[in-house]
Amino acid sequence: MTGIEKIVAKIHEDAVEDSRRIVEEADKQADRLLSEAAAAARASAAEVIRAAEEEREEIERRAVSMAGLEVRKMRLELKQKLLQQAFDQALSQLISLPETDYKTFLTALVSSAAENGAELVFSAKDREKYGAAVVSGVNALTKKRGITVSLSEETRDIPGGVIICNGRVEINCAFDTLIRDQREALAAETAKILF
Repeated sequence: MTGIEKIVAKIHEDAVEDSRRIVEEADKQADRLLSEAAAAARASAAEVIRAAEEEREEIERRAVSMAGLEVRKMRLELKQKLLQQAFDQALSQLISLPETDYKTFLTALVSSAAENGAELVFSAKDREKYGAAVVSGVNALTKKRGITVSLSEETRDIPGGVIICNGRVEINCAFDTLIRDQREALAAETAKILF
């Protein structure tokens, strides 16, 4: 082999060696880049999974919170309904008192609130049934205090009880009004009994 052939062979050998080394280097770099990309993808996937898990937990917390609010709302509505039923039942019991108890209750109610010259206004039914007896009972009880009341010709659409009129001043002792006025004061106590 001549000198030129040796030089060409050496150049060729060096070129093959350089190509092999470049390919090896490229393979190593590709492996490193793939490994880094895989690690970055795993980290990104882990971050996405962690964020999704946090979002799921937050959605669950909100759902539990909303369910709790809904349950409390339903309980409150039920309690209010039961309280209303209790007060409705109290009104019904007042209206359906036995005649003697009804007259006695109205007489005591008017005796404690009436002033001299007051007129008693009943429902049409109660005026006919109890009016004269209540007026008579009140006048007997308040005679020592100098108070006399009379039966009004007027009637009102009330479920029971009486309205005490003295000029332009009225004291509404209708049973539904008395219960409504006492509801706020009695609601807490009634709730304790019911719940």
